[in-house]
Amino acid sequence: MKPRHSTPAIAFRYFKLFTVLLVLLVASCKKEEEESFEIRMESILTTSYDYSVVTGNMVEMSVSAVDQHGFCYGLSENPTLSDNFTSLGILANTGLFRDTITNLTPGTTYHIRAYAMLSGQAQYSEGKTFTTQSLETPSMYTLIASGITTESAVVGGEILDNGGSSVTKRGICWNTTGNPTVGDHVMLIEGSGANFSQELTGLTCNTIHWPPCSPRMPPERPMAGGLHDPGNVWWAPRRCSQGKLGTSPLREPRSEVR
Repeated sequence: MKPRHSTPAIAFRYFKLFTVLLVLLVASCKKEEEESFEIRMESILTTSYDYSVVTGNMVEMSVSAVDQHGFCYGLSENPTLSDNFTSLGILANTGLFRDTITNLTPGTTYHIRAYAMLSGQAQYSEGKTFTTQSLETPSMYTLIASGITTESAVVGGEILDNGGSSVTKRGICWNTTGNPTVGDHVMLIEGSGANFSQELTGLTCNTIHWPPCSPRMPPERPMAGGLHDPGNVWWAPRRCSQGKLGTSPLREPRSEVR
């Protein structure tokens, strides 16, 4: 015949089991509390044609560090790590963090959130949006001609703004009637800088030639000599007289920079 357990012994066993479960529960809650953090999407600092500078904020941390942090972004709301994202590495302190989102499409609205990862789990901030600038027509102005001789002159221009895209060709087009276009005489000038110039040869002596001017002439940079036309820069090769070079007087301009 099996011995029967007394009521106090059974109660003691249940008490021990309850105590163990309680300790495990407290430890679990404590661990969860220790591993908490709060991350926010702070601001969009700068947005250009194909990039944006953004900041996030690790507001609170009850862990020594998070395994990874950065930004995720895309064309739809609430982007995740399944979309585009940046990785800034381990983060061990609270405060602001910053990144530059690149290779964006001009004229496009993006959604973005900050994120942080701990033990393989991602936590996201609230979302924000930004719109990249749209591409525009490049703006430039024509430099005044220099080194003018009987049949040549040094001409060029300066690109003020590429409009957000790479300039593939640049140069000078000219004629003797005004408002030249690429359908007239064209001289391409190689290079990659904002300023470009080159000697133009084969010109007709004592004839006014019209290189093009861009849609705008910056008022803070008037042309040398103070003479220009609102749409074109014009100049004449030096006068030919008995084999000698002389200064050819300029014709009456359409406007005058004062």
